[in-house]
Amino acid sequence: MAHPSLQDPILKSYALVMQARHIAVFLGFLFLARPLNAQHFFDIKELKAFLAPFSIEIPISDPEDDNQRIYDTPAMPKVFFPGKDLKLPSKDVFSKLPGDSHKRPQKYVSIEPVSHVKGMQGDLIEIPFAVAGFKQVSAIQFSLAWNPKVLELMTQDKLPIMVDGSTFEEGSSIPTLSPTHFEWLEPGLLTMVWDDASLKQGGYTLSDGSVLFSLQFALVGDPGSRSLVSLVDKPTPIRFVTAEGESVDVVSRPSLVAVQRSLQIKGSVKMLDCDQCPVEGATVILKQKGKEYVQYTDAEGQYAFDMDPGSPVVIEASMEVEASAAEAVDVSDMLSLRRHILGRAPMKLARQMIAADVNGDQSIDVEDIVAMRKVILARIPSFEDKTNQDAKISWRFVSERFKQQASTGNAFEALQLDQSLDLGAPQTSIIAADFYGIKLGDANGDWTPKLIRAPRPGRR
Repeated sequence: MAHPSLQDPILKSYALVMQARHIAVFLGFLFLARPLNAQHFFDIKELKAFLAPFSIEIPISDPEDDNQRIYDTPAMPKVFFPGKDLKLPSKDVFSKLPGDSHKRPQKYVSIEPVSHVKGMQGDLIEIPFAVAGFKQVSAIQFSLAWNPKVLELMTQDKLPIMVDGSTFEEGSSIPTLSPTHFEWLEPGLLTMVWDDASLKQGGYTLSDGSVLFSLQFALVGDPGSRSLVSLVDKPTPIRFVTAEGESVDVVSRPSLVAVQRSLQIKGSVKMLDCDQCPVEGATVILKQKGKEYVQYTDAEGQYAFDMDPGSPVVIEASMEVEASAAEAVDVSDMLSLRRHILGRAPMKLARQMIAADVNGDQSIDVEDIVAMRKVILARIPSFEDKTNQDAKISWRFVSERFKQQASTGNAFEALQLDQSLDLGAPQTSIIAADFYGIKLGDANGDWTPKLIRAPRPGRR
C-alpha cells in the first residue's frame, strides 16, 4: 500500500479533475435549461463546440454542415470561470450580461471579443478584446482558441502581431502589453501570461469597454465557413489576479467569425408610408438551399446577407413578440373600424385595411374591435393571429410591390402574395430588397413614432 504522503496528492488531483468534469456537465445542463430568450437560437453544434473547452478540447465549429436555421449574429452564451475555489456558477451570473443590474460576485472581470466579424476569403481582420470590471489587476493568464481551418493567426517570429490595444497611456491602464506575453502553441491555440513586475500599489484599472489587446487574423476558410473565437481554460487556466493577490471571477463570451459568400443582398425595413421611420430589430430570414439564415435589422433598419450565386432565394421579414402592442392603438382606431363596418366612412388605403384586421382572418369585423379593446385595456399583451393560434403579433411586413400595387379592393390578396420576396436565382448582388411594416391596430394611420425598436433577441 502506498504511503499516505504519496497518496494524498493523487487523491487531490483526482478530486479536482472530477470537480472540473462536474462543472462542465452542470454548465451544459444550465445552458440547455435557461429561459428561451436572447439565447434560444444558439444551435446544438455550436453549443457542443463552445462547451468543448470544459472537456479539454479545442472548439472547432462550422455549424452550417447539419443545421437548417443559422443565425448570422447570434447572442453567444457566457461562461463563468471561478477565480478561486471550484464552485458552481449562479444562474444570474450565467444568464446576465456584465454591466446589467443584477446580483453577481463583488469582484469580477469580463473579457470578450468586441463583436462578431465577417469578411471575404483572404481578408485580414482585427479582433479586439474588451474588458469590464477591470479593477486593481496585477496579473492575467488565459488560453484562446479558434478554428484553424477558418482563421490563421498573423505572427512574426512565432509571436502574434498585435494591433490596436497593444499599448496604453501611462497612468490610465496597465503597462504596455507586448507579443512576448503570448505563446503560440499550435494552429488554433494561443496562451497568455502578464504580470506587473513593478508591483504597483493598487494594481491597474481600466474603464469598462476598454480594449485590452487586439489580434490580427487572416480568413482562410471556404466561403460560408464559420469559427468561434473563445477564451478557454486549457492549457493555461483563466485567472485575473488583483494587487492583493486575490484571484477574481471571470465572465467571458466568444465571438463568431464568418467567411462571406461571393454575393450580397442588402435592404432595409421601414414603416410603410414613413421613410424616416426605420424598424430596428426586425427579423429578416433568407431561405436558400434548404437552409434559413437569420439576421436582425440595425438602428437604421438595415440588413445584409451574403449568399451563393445561381440558387433560388426567398426573403421574408417579421417581428418578435412585442410588449408594446397597444402602442399606436386607441379609441379613435376603434371608431374608424365601426364607421368602416357600417359603411359610413370606408377605409381608403390598403395599409389601413391590413392594420384593422388585427386577428388576420382577412375580414374587418367586430372581432377586431374586441381584440383592440382587450389590448388597449392591457388584458392581452399582443394580438393573436386567428390562422395561427400560437402567433403573437403586432406588425405585418410587405414588399415594395404591395406598396406600389395594393388597394382597398385587393389588400388581403396582395398581403398573401407580397409578404416575401422571391428573388429567383441571382447572379449579381442585390442592394434594395426592402420591406415595409404595418402596425396592427393603427386603423386611422395617425401613428408617427420617433423610434421603432423591437425587443428582439441577440442585441449586443
